[in-house]
Amino acid sequence: MKNFMRVAIIIAFFFLTACGGTTKTMLCKKWLLDGEALKSVVEAEIKKLEKEKPEEAGMAKMMLGMMGSMFKDGGIQMEFKADGTCVTTAMSQSNSGKWELSEDKKSIIIKNEKGDEKMLIKELTNTRLALLPESAGRQVKKLNIKGMETLIFKAEKK
Repeated sequence: MKNFMRVAIIIAFFFLTACGGTTKTMLCKKWLLDGEALKSVVEAEIKKLEKEKPEEAGMAKMMLGMMGSMFKDGGIQMEFKADGTCVTTAMSQSNSGKWELSEDKKSIIIKNEKGDEKMLIKELTNTRLALLPESAGRQVKKLNIKGMETLIFKAEKK
């Protein structure tokens, strides 16, 4: 029985260690904003708002129009490299920095000359990444438009 427990603990340890490494491995690639996915989430929210709060729906439509260039595929790009560096490109401006996973592996912390940005990992697969930046979430919550706070990316095809 003791041997069985030891083997179970060792297997659990390797499983947990492998999962932790997998998160970093899956992140280490170039991610392109998935404009269509993001736009459909926001449009669905606008439809709800039109019934419940028409004035907020009008504001959301206006914001959606202003953000049109960002909603195109690849309008924002993030590349996480295995050496802990990263490059973010938005509206033709690139920012370099360093990145790390939080201890619980549920958030990414990006550090650059502008400061630190923590982003909650809402979804991560080999081909899809959904992030909730703390700063963007606070700004969008003031407008009460769900869906705009989350950034949805797809992995760059090589």
